[in-house]
Amino acid sequence: YSTDKYWHVPHFEKMLYDQAQLLMSYVEAYIISKDHYYANVARDIIKYVERDLRDAEGGGFFSAEDADSYPNEGAEHKLEGAFCVWEESEIKEILGDRNSEIFNWHFGVKSDGNVDPRKDIQGELKKKNVLIESHTLEETADHFKLSLDELNEMLSESKEKLLKFRFEKRPRPHRDDKILTAWNGLMISGLARAYDALHDEKIRDLAEKAASFIKERMYDRERKILLRSFREGPSDVEGFSDDYSFLIGGLLDLYQSTFNESYLEWAIELQEKQDQLFYDEKGGGYFNVGENSKDILIRLKDAHDGAEPSANSIAVSNLIRLGNMIDNPDYNRRAEETLRFFAGRLSDTPYSMPVMVSNLVLYLKGVKQLIITGRKQDTNVQQFLDIIRSKFIPNILLLLANPEESSMLREKNETIKSILDSESGGLIPSVHVCENFTCSKPISDVKELEDKLNE
Repeated sequence: YSTDKYWHVPHFEKMLYDQAQLLMSYVEAYIISKDHYYANVARDIIKYVERDLRDAEGGGFFSAEDADSYPNEGAEHKLEGAFCVWEESEIKEILGDRNSEIFNWHFGVKSDGNVDPRKDIQGELKKKNVLIESHTLEETADHFKLSLDELNEMLSESKEKLLKFRFEKRPRPHRDDKILTAWNGLMISGLARAYDALHDEKIRDLAEKAASFIKERMYDRERKILLRSFREGPSDVEGFSDDYSFLIGGLLDLYQSTFNESYLEWAIELQEKQDQLFYDEKGGGYFNVGENSKDILIRLKDAHDGAEPSANSIAVSNLIRLGNMIDNPDYNRRAEETLRFFAGRLSDTPYSMPVMVSNLVLYLKGVKQLIITGRKQDTNVQQFLDIIRSKFIPNILLLLANPEESSMLREKNETIKSILDSESGGLIPSVHVCENFTCSKPISDVKELEDKLNE
């Protein structure tokens, strides 16, 4: 968050849940606008998280980096933002005259610093500069008579030089290297959606390795219980409701990115356990903690979407999606009962629960199922996916119907079973668009699919 109304001075702490949710937002902005600026920011977020917030050996993601750090070796006191801010003279020394002139103009760097003293109560940022994109790329290129390609190359090289200097010369902030199930679930969602938009298999691999880490190291397979955290080994604290909600959401996103049914199967398994441990069958909605939790006098149900979405808000989305993947009426029933439980708050203070509001819209509008037939590697199937993933359609749900890869869905989804039992057997590449329990005729032409999605 920012400490000033102009969003110039950040609080320099970096949280995994912020990176995950910002990644989702920038990916959506890119899909809607087709502006590559947003795609580049998304890539930068992923680059940072992979480099600085990831357990390279296991694949899980750490929780945070502190805001303050020592400004140099031997310093006795930590300062807010010391690792991130710059003096103009430093940049000039590292980049040279010409490149520093361009860089400083683009990022609003000043000789006396660019932080308003009124926003620096402790005086920690005196003569320091926060790098703010003060001009667009087009403005900077025009000002210095450069092409956009030349400018982008220069800025990229300059950033790498400054980054190298920072890592070599400045003490790093403290890193909270706990791996939390809930926050990793959010990051898996962000990475899966980024893969869909950016088509970089490395991004998908990061998501899959994080999911594998949680299943191997933070999941009791015998009891089917998630553990809350991991640091030099799993904790003995069992997962809360948000751990289940966020991870289930991540697994559903990962299924739609990979069509690997093992992710969907695990999501179903976790949903059953979340319902068993946290769901209120009498009143609807999910408690934050389980019935057998120690030292808890009153179990509460939270729906406030603040820095993180609430477990209930994400659970509604998960239930709606699962209810349209699997023939089990309990999913839709629990989604509706949860919405009914929070109906008063949805009416009185909807601004306090925006994620719940968006999932209420999803519930009322209904889900549009896109059932794709054919092998994943078929050229036509990939063309269908490229068209679908290039459009921002929040209520679509992707499913793959293929006799070689859809054994579980064949058992649990009557529509997919009927497609696989048809004459084509699900091997001919096509798309079935299904809404309100009715499916269109199979679409096998890319242009026809695009026209259908634009309706």
